[in-house]
Amino acid sequence: MRLEDEASVQSSGSDNVQNILDTHGKTNPLKGQELLNYIETQKNQTEDNGDLICIGAGYGSNTEQGETICRLDLFTQELINAKKESHLKFLGKEARLKIIDSYNINSLKNIVAQGCISGAAYQHLQITDNELFFDNHRDEITAYLEDQFGPNYIESSVERTGGNKSHWKHRAVWRFIELIAIEEIEKYKKGNAIEK
Repeated sequence: MRLEDEASVQSSGSDNVQNILDTHGKTNPLKGQELLNYIETQKNQTEDNGDLICIGAGYGSNTEQGETICRLDLFTQELINAKKESHLKFLGKEARLKIIDSYNINSLKNIVAQGCISGAAYQHLQITDNELFFDNHRDEITAYLEDQFGPNYIESSVERTGGNKSHWKHRAVWRFIELIAIEEIEKYKKGNAIEK
């Protein structure tokens, strides 16, 4: 079924669907934060129809048969770039720097090899201290973890570990530390100094 035919079959929000389809001829597809904002506003209006969102964001292409299709390859790459751009806002922020300042290269290697649960993150063992660290850096840690593991990662972690009384903040800090350690060790292997 052609996308236009599929859109006309939808009974609710047909004006929204047509507006989205009308924008597919954009010469400048949305990028960066503008793309992320567009996806967020459109996903409810299109009932999460990814093709409509893709085309509406300017990543549609006409086939030889005259159908408009989503250029998923271009759309996906730009979405990845937009997420990275959002993530990069947090690189070098306070929580990241505090972790890097807390451990030398050998400690970071131990964290990568054994995980925080082994005690390798010796500066971050106390649950109450880690929960306070999370509270003080909530936005940075949440954005970083959700960038790595998907939206609603924190919310899912809370549910998965049994709710607010399960020390999920402590676990989130450990996951954050492990990811920072992995990144820093990779940079070190490539000959780049650890960020301080």
